[in-house]
Amino acid sequence: MLLTCTYFHIQHIHTSSTTHQVRLLLLAALAREHVLYIGPPGTAKSELSRRLSKLYQGAYFERLLTRFSVPEELFGPLSMRALEEDKYVRQTEGYLPEASVAFVDEIFKANSAILNTLLTLLNERLFDNGSTRVPVPLVCMVWGVGLFFGGWIVWSAGNTVYFGSVVLCV
Repeated sequence: MLLTCTYFHIQHIHTSSTTHQVRLLLLAALAREHVLYIGPPGTAKSELSRRLSKLYQGAYFERLLTRFSVPEELFGPLSMRALEEDKYVRQTEGYLPEASVAFVDEIFKANSAILNTLLTLLNERLFDNGSTRVPVPLVCMVWGVGLFFGGWIVWSAGNTVYFGSVVLCV
């Protein structure tokens, strides 16, 4: 019943062309998985994630990445007080480690420092903040990509290369 009510709530907001995207997002959120949307600007990629965060009534995080993005933009700035005590701790309030739903646009422009930190956060729902591994409340992360070449995606993070196919919703 929750799935049906939630689905109609979002469906009435958007046109029928986004029905598959809405269903995919709701299924991913219920399964605590993540979604990759590929499409040109203006196709409601970020709006769908904003609506999902309202349904979950939790913290929402949104960021557009560029090739110059740094980990502080996603995970929070370093605590200067902690640095004075020789501790490497981030202030995560208002950033990705405390979000229930997140939207990260142009994820493939991220550098290896961001991608490597995201691996643990996405797969295990844990964030390494200094010497402490902290659980994160993340239900679903939505990634947006505006440009896509071919049916395969390849990106790298340091020495690790990720390679996989993607089902496109056009």
